[in-house]
Amino acid sequence: MFRLRYHYSIVSLIAVIIAAVTLSSYYRHTTIEQLIELEERNYLILTQTLSNTLLPRYRDFLLEAETLPRPQLVRHALSKQLHGDVEKIVQHLPVLKIKIFDTNGKILFSTDPDQTGIVKPADYPGSVVARTGEVISEISKRDIFRKIDGSDAHDRSVLSSYLPVYGGPDNKVTGVFEIYSDITATLIEIKRKQLQVSGLVLLIFGLLYAVLYIFVTHAERILTRKHIQATELSSRLGRLLDKSSNEIYVFDADSLRFTHVNQGGRDNLGYGVKELCEMTALDLKPEISRDEFLSYIEPLRKGECDQVNFKTVHRRKDGSTYPVEVLLQYSPAEEPPVYVAMILDVTEKAKADDRLNYLAYYDDLTGLPNRYLFADRLQQALKEADRHEQLVAVLFIDLDQFKDINDSLGHDAGDSLLQEAAERLRDCTRASDTVARWGGDEFSVVLQDIQTIDNINIVADKIVQSFSSPFHIKNKTLFITASIGIILYPLDDNNVESLLKNADTAMYHAKENGRNNYQYYNHEMTVRLEQRLKLENELRQALAGNEFVLFYQPQIDIKKDTVVGLEALIRWQHPQQGLIAPDRFISAAEETGLIVPIGEWVLREACKQNQALQAFGLPPTKVSVNLSPRQLREPNLVQHVEQALQEAGLEPALLDLEITESMLMIDVERVTRALKELSAIGVTISVDDFGTGYSSLAYLKQFPITTLKIDRSFIRDIPESKDDMSITIAIINMAKGLGIKTVAEGVEIEAQLEFLKQHKCNLMQGYYFSKPIAFDEIVTLLQTEQADQELSTIKAAI
Repeated sequence: MFRLRYHYSIVSLIAVIIAAVTLSSYYRHTTIEQLIELEERNYLILTQTLSNTLLPRYRDFLLEAETLPRPQLVRHALSKQLHGDVEKIVQHLPVLKIKIFDTNGKILFSTDPDQTGIVKPADYPGSVVARTGEVISEISKRDIFRKIDGSDAHDRSVLSSYLPVYGGPDNKVTGVFEIYSDITATLIEIKRKQLQVSGLVLLIFGLLYAVLYIFVTHAERILTRKHIQATELSSRLGRLLDKSSNEIYVFDADSLRFTHVNQGGRDNLGYGVKELCEMTALDLKPEISRDEFLSYIEPLRKGECDQVNFKTVHRRKDGSTYPVEVLLQYSPAEEPPVYVAMILDVTEKAKADDRLNYLAYYDDLTGLPNRYLFADRLQQALKEADRHEQLVAVLFIDLDQFKDINDSLGHDAGDSLLQEAAERLRDCTRASDTVARWGGDEFSVVLQDIQTIDNINIVADKIVQSFSSPFHIKNKTLFITASIGIILYPLDDNNVESLLKNADTAMYHAKENGRNNYQYYNHEMTVRLEQRLKLENELRQALAGNEFVLFYQPQIDIKKDTVVGLEALIRWQHPQQGLIAPDRFISAAEETGLIVPIGEWVLREACKQNQALQAFGLPPTKVSVNLSPRQLREPNLVQHVEQALQEAGLEPALLDLEITESMLMIDVERVTRALKELSAIGVTISVDDFGTGYSSLAYLKQFPITTLKIDRSFIRDIPESKDDMSITIAIINMAKGLGIKTVAEGVEIEAQLEFLKQHKCNLMQGYYFSKPIAFDEIVTLLQTEQADQELSTIKAAI
């Protein structure tokens, strides 16, 4: 039972003492500050009086005193005369001593002749401060002090003040007065009143303490009675709950601390009664955070429902865990209110669910992924290939002569053969590849991170060779071969269904070619080649016939709410097909080498149109142009860029060249040299599609990069994808650490905008702001923005 009176007495006593000491100290402090402030005002008046009365008569003497040696100055007749005049003026004031300093810290006069003529500014720091025009004072205790009349004062509290003296035509500080006064009696009076204040405070708080003590005593009696009642109730409830076969927990609604756990719960958890009474409901739930648990119980507390059900995992004392289903109810009528939870151990049910889930995605016989999981893995592999510009190969494998073996030796032998075949396929592939049982005697494989066709051939040869070795099943030696069909992404097809269908077709071609071999899908390769040749010819005609046009997508500085850049994007105005997007012809241009002259045209046109924007009276705006890998490898790249800038008359700082992250790693030494040469002429460098490559941070630091463009694949699923959000935050923070700006591509919804603003992404572009638009539309957009800004400026001025 909590000892309320005892703790109240201790805490209150300490609080009273602290309050008394604090208030009395505060009183003494503020009184002394007021005293110093009053004395400083009086001394300013006294200083003015002394200046007006004495300085006109002794000015020449004081000027001469600045250069006189100390012995001569002490004996000077006017020094003694000045001493007498000062003494007359302050004879009725509590002034003990006066000094006059010049602006160099020399004591020109002191009522204590032993100090006249001393030049030690370090010993009198207050005089140094006063020469700046500030009044400064301090209180000190002196055992003996020589007064103006030459007598000694003993055991005095002294207030010394340094006060500036102004003069001359420009009213500058011409000297400093130091005035000492006796405040011993004042401080004694302050201390006496401080003791009175302390006594008064102690009296008031003592009376308050006594009144509150009466209430606390009454409250403690009530709490004691309630505690006895609760203990009796808990004991009766415990006896009833222990008879239940289910686990039942009762825990406090505020602290979540267990008040009772029945025998069934204690047996399963392995804790004793005392141990559980020191634990909370959260201690048993390693997979649920406090906030998540509170979200379950909050509707109960608000009366929005009678009970809640949820699934979680409980942890036993020995560290083992088991799945449970929880039925939770709130009992506000109890004192204090409690939650009652009925716990059902669903270990066996969870095992059955896991088994069903396993069978939904895996083949029970071989342990390989089934066709559903294989299709999902293939979809993921295609996405990764798009990001990293790599190939994916799909292999369809059929076991030749399997049906004959299965029919003649039985299903058990057939199953054993399939299991052995699955093991051989695993051995022929990497851990990053996916091997699946498609059904019957058919298997499928996804090969990722493929750089060349040779990589695929090596795997296919290994599979064919592996299956040429005999199988030993049920004391029999069996020979079986494999027919393999292969299809490539993105060369052959670009979707899962087509890839699977055409890989299967290629596998049948392998069977038709004698089995025990592999064939690449090539049914449409001839058609595709003809189309590619036609496209190449049309691209050459388009380049010669000036059929390409530039569209621009604005880059927005959200902080300033203004367009600060434009990304130039090429389009093909085809005579028959109309406007063609770049994804339909850029890859062909890259393969044929036409990307170089096309890229040079884009560079020249973007520079020329950017300069034209300024001719419309628009402010200079940076334009971004994408460089292809082939352009970056061109030895005359820098000369082409300089020529485009000179022809257009465009400042180099208004041109930004974008390269992809993967391009950085093609030939680090050559790329570094090229980028540094480009940076040297004044253009800026941005890394496009950042996050999709594998560039090293160490390499990234050595490139002259000013901007990282976060790939749209990371922005697209924000805010649903926590992984993409984490990656985006990491890129922004890394760029900040390197002093590099960030541009977010593909911003399409407000949630993405707010997320990027929160994490201080510098610039953004995407359909949320504007789709890519033609040059004349860009002019209109920028003119409208300029007019809005001018109108805002006028309104602000009004």
